[in-house]
Parts: sequence; structure tokens; C-alpha cells
Amino acid sequence: MDDFCERLKYTRESKKEKEENWTQQYVAEQIGVARTTYTAYERGTKQPSLDTVNALADLLDVSADYLLGRTKKTRYPYNQSAPGQSLEAFYEDRNISVDERAYLEEELEKYRRLKQKWRPSPDDDETSKNN
Repeated sequence: MDDFCERLKYTRESKKEKEENWTQQYVAEQIGVARTTYTAYERGTKQPSLDTVNALADLLDVSADYLLGRTKKTRYPYNQSAPGQSLEAFYEDRNISVDERAYLEEELEKYRRLKQKWRPSPDDDETSKNN
């Protein structure tokens, strides 16, 4: 957990350089723990629950994998606001070959068709409410 406490503190302090409100107290309030508990996370004397790690990652805008030391990338570089870009970045990030890309896209299309087929229609919702 040494990576965790170091990365947690570094990430919060990096944010604090840009916005002064990123104090230990602020982060603690945002995730619903006491400041002393949060301080213990940064010092490595207390380990947060998985839910707390996820809350911290969301708040700090980094991946949980980064906080846990499983990757050096703070965030996966996918921009959800730009359709199509996220898959391209995914492919490049992982050195996906052309045939692997075709396979993944085919599987994704199958999944989307299945999802559409099994998605309840609004009529189904009304019927279940009336029964």
C-alpha cells in the first residue's frame, strides 16, 4: 500500500496547487470520512475500503488502478464526448492488431444487437406495473 498512500497524497497536492480547496479536510468531507481517517490513508497507517478507493479515484479524477499502483497512467485517455475516439485510443493504447480490432468490433456489434433484442419496451414496463 506504499504506492497508494504516496499516489493519494501526490494527486491531492497536485490538485491543491491549482485549487486551494483540495485540503485533506475537503477530500475527507467529499468521501464521507473524518479528516483524521483521510490523513491516515495518506500516511499509510490505515487502509481504505474498496468503495472508498473508488470514491477517491472518482473525486481525484484518476483510475483506482493508478491509486493502487497497478498502472502508471493516471487515467485512461478516452474522451467520452468524442464518439469513435475512445475505441481508437483503446486500440492504440494496447497495440491491437487489425484482425484483433475486427474481431472486437464484431463482438461489440453482436453484444449491441443482443442488448437491443432483450431491452424491455416501454409497453412492457406499463404491463408489469398494472399486474
